[in-house]
Amino acid sequence: MHEALKRYCSVFHPDIKKVSTLPFWFVKVLAVITRNQELDVVGQLMSYFEKVGEGGDPTEANHSLGAPTTTLNEWLEKRKARLGVA
Repeated sequence: MHEALKRYCSVFHPDIKKVSTLPFWFVKVLAVITRNQELDVVGQLMSYFEKVGEGGDPTEANHSLGAPTTTLNEWLEKRKARLGVA
């Protein structure tokens, strides 16, 4: 995900030179200080996913929805064209 975000920023926000992450404990502190319940919930959710990982088998989704056919590079190029980004 980090690499995908870096690639997205390089195309659509080239002024952003570095993509960084916050530790989850810091997100929780920010949520408390700012009284932002949504930030707290998102921080808890991301912390949970970091612990349990992303398991699963895409077979059922691929069967129901079809296998993914668009790569990140293809999506970036189509979005650039649609937005008229050079």
